[in-house]
Order: sequence, then C-alpha cells, then structure tokens
Amino acid sequence: MKAKNTLFWTLTMLLLSPFLAYGITGVTPGINTFIVTSGSMEPEIQTGALLITLKTPAEKIKIGDTITYQDGEGFITHEVIKKETENNETYFKTKGIANQFPDPGRINENQVAGKKAFSIPFAGTIIKNGLLALILIPATIIITNETINIIKETGNKKK
Repeated sequence: MKAKNTLFWTLTMLLLSPFLAYGITGVTPGINTFIVTSGSMEPEIQTGALLITLKTPAEKIKIGDTITYQDGEGFITHEVIKKETENNETYFKTKGIANQFPDPGRINENQVAGKKAFSIPFAGTIIKNGLLALILIPATIIITNETINIIKETGNKKK
C-alpha cells in the first residue's frame, strides 16, 4: 500500500510541476516564465518548452546570453549578438540561433524581461494542453488502476 501511495504522489507531482513552475511568476518578483512557441532558438530551446528567465541588469548581460524582450504585445527570446551603450542607455542586437538574419532594430534595456535561467522541454506544451494534463491523464491512471483492481478481485473470487 505504501508503494502505491508513493507512486500516486510521484505521478501527481510530475503532472503538477509544470503548472507550479509556470505559476511561480505571480509570487516571485524578478522571475518570469514563458511558453516557447517558435523554433528560432532550436536546438538550445525547443518549441513547446517552458522558459524561466531572471530579471538581470543590462550591465550583466553579455554577448552570447539569451534574453527575452518585449516586442509590441508579445515577447521574443533570442541570443544577444551585439551590445552597445549610448547616452547612458544599453541597447542589444539579437538573433534567433536558427534564424538566418538578426532581428531588425535594437532592443532597449527597458524592453528586456529577463535573461534565460533554464528551460524545461515539453513543459510548455503540457501547460498549453492543461485540460489533457489535469483531467485526461489522471482519469486514465485512475481507470487503469481500478481495472487492475477489478481483474484482481475477479481472480480472487474464482479461487
């Protein structure tokens, strides 16, 4: 029975961990989470990954770092290929590592949401398909478990 409980809670935590990681944004200042929706940074960051960024001062961002910046209504995550300071403001030139050309224009330091801390492959897809992760997968586990119990009980009654 203890092993069954341990398995249940392990599976539950595995299923909930992407949602907990995604939700950390609301309670921890300086940490942002994003769901990657394009392949411009593959293979470093896969489409469907959950990206965790940390708010980082412009002076600590270097060429080669991966940053997420606000571009209009959305956010873009690309590698810094050039950094320059002008009138006490820092600007970045970025490029997706899978893209042929750099992004147009420069990114002002105030547009930067954060520097990549790490990414979790597939976690963003799980979050986007939350209905699947929170309802169908646990339901499948419960149905499978109950089916096994019924088969065992049926076998015990025949003896």
